[in-house]
Amino acid sequence: MGKINVGSVILSGIIAAVIINVIEDVMNGMFLASWWNSVAASMNQPPFSGGQIALFNVWGLIIGLAAAWIYAGFRPRFGAGHRTAVIAAVTTWVLAYFLTYFAWAIVGFPVGLMIVVGVVGFVEIIIATLVGAYFYQEAP
Repeated sequence: MGKINVGSVILSGIIAAVIINVIEDVMNGMFLASWWNSVAASMNQPPFSGGQIALFNVWGLIIGLAAAWIYAGFRPRFGAGHRTAVIAAVTTWVLAYFLTYFAWAIVGFPVGLMIVVGVVGFVEIIIATLVGAYFYQEAP
């Protein structure tokens, strides 16, 4: 079993993170902003600040790197390619998206909003992982 190419994971993860952050920024900043703002207001909180949005972009970077790392770890077991990238993406989605949104719904965030962001996140992580995986190369 070959070693994971850390440099390639970082490159693939950054590429995946860019896709994640663009989709998240468009979804949450444009289409769902009023819903998020009304949720914040109902919890006596202000709308998200620039600093919080920057931290969400760091979250996107971490998720992209995690997806790339999971893909690299799955490659020796499932083979290189789209199928393995989708398996890695679904694994990442369950661990990073589903569990987060499930917990947020438990503490009072609207279930409908959590479903919307969860479904968009599912599509987003599959696209991001597929594109990131395209750039991953095994260590020589």
